[in-house]
Amino acid sequence: MLFRSVSVVVGAMVEFRWSGEIGSKDFISIDKVGAPEHKYNSYIYPSRGEPGALRAPDIPGKYLIRYHSDATGYPVRGSAPLEVIDATATFEGPLTVDSGAEVTINWTGPANERDFLSIDPIGSDDKKYGKYAYAKSSPATIRAPEAPGKYLIRYHLASSYRVIGQTELTDRKSVVEGKSVDLGGRRIIKRK
Repeated sequence: MLFRSVSVVVGAMVEFRWSGEIGSKDFISIDKVGAPEHKYNSYIYPSRGEPGALRAPDIPGKYLIRYHSDATGYPVRGSAPLEVIDATATFEGPLTVDSGAEVTINWTGPANERDFLSIDPIGSDDKKYGKYAYAKSSPATIRAPEAPGKYLIRYHLASSYRVIGQTELTDRKSVVEGKSVDLGGRRIIKRK
């Protein structure tokens, strides 16, 4: 009833087609291999027309594109394998900038719809992010934080905010009196 085998990068849109009789409440989902039929993730209704599209999971692995009937328990009427491959993002850097300045960021990555780059304090959880720009094309521009210090420029996948690449960003004003501070490979000591 359903599709062909597909391989895509994490977070990418997966387009597919199907054939056969369609129930008005049937649905198609992308699920982990071995998931029970009644457990499913995001879905679309095939009754709305072809082609269908769903976002691939943000975690690499083996999945199934499954066509579910709307009958009790949502039995699967057809499926096709989907391999989700991990991706990475890279940056030119590390970068050193002035507090509050615009930062031009040269990057490479999957550029999935709604993926984004952010500037975050070191140690931030993936779901906690500061100023950001969508990862549409390189270079991207984001305003640096006003507070001096070391930060990370990070690439987040849209659905889960999982970080797939990062580089350091240091503020030039992070020189502390009487201490040496590493600023992009140069050591600077500020004296009283």
